[in-house]
Amino acid sequence: MTQNLLLEELLALLKKEIILYHELAAILKKEEQSILELSLEKLHETVKEKETCVLKLRILEEQRSILLERISRQVCLPSAESTLSNLIKTIGEPYGSRLNVCYTNLKELAATVSKVNKENGRFVEHSLACTNSSLSLLSYLNAYNSTYLSSGKVKPADNYNFGSLSQEI
Repeated sequence: MTQNLLLEELLALLKKEIILYHELAAILKKEEQSILELSLEKLHETVKEKETCVLKLRILEEQRSILLERISRQVCLPSAESTLSNLIKTIGEPYGSRLNVCYTNLKELAATVSKVNKENGRFVEHSLACTNSSLSLLSYLNAYNSTYLSSGKVKPADNYNFGSLSQEI
């Protein structure tokens, strides 16, 4: 296959990756909404979408790596230096600038996806911390302020001491 055909194939592949990164960014925004809405069902749905998208991206990344290797051999670029950024430096026009546009878009999208993913992780961690705090509070209330007497009868309402609880919180 000629160098120009390989470069055209690489450009097409990079454009597919850009589209998928846009899709992944949109899925991550949906994931964020699911987390903020505390909708476990929506969260499971978006996680499945995210996994599918990431799998597609991995496949394209593998294809890109193989294609970069083939092109690098044609332009005498050592295997260790077979990266998109090195190819851009080596390749002339009209492909150098076109590849650079795709490369820049991919870098920006990857940074955006990484940032949103980290934010979603922090939301989940915060949500888990709040859930653990709530469980601890409920465990405390259950252990020390039981609504049942040891005989199994319900404790009368006037025996509750909510004032001490509010002071502890």
